[in-house]
Amino acid sequence: MCVCVCALKAWPEDALEMVANKFLEDVDMEDDVRSQTIVMCKHFHESVRLMSQNYYDTLRRHNYVTPTSYLELILTFKNLLAHKRDEILMLKNRYLTGLDKLQFAASQVYFKTNKFIVLCHSTNNQLV
Repeated sequence: MCVCVCALKAWPEDALEMVANKFLEDVDMEDDVRSQTIVMCKHFHESVRLMSQNYYDTLRRHNYVTPTSYLELILTFKNLLAHKRDEILMLKNRYLTGLDKLQFAASQVYFKTNKFIVLCHSTNNQLV
């Protein structure tokens, strides 16, 4: 006979906050953004825990929300943030390169136009 005792307890709010602070301390972000990110992580974790309880009450099926789930949430956020920052930096560099090329093209058009004008004036003077 096998007996399973479910000893998973929800982390207290201050523990969730301390863990999120520790895992997000190496992320470059402003303090107010960091504090709002921590609030968001706590909200997501707690809302999933409550939904899982409702799921169990309704269907009698377990969906465990563990401390590991919370850590995975924070790590997923960090990875997604790093990925999006890299993507935005790449797009910014493409934009700046495009601007440089447009500026170069504009200077070439200006140079060629002036050269053409000088050529036209010299040709007109030779014809007269």
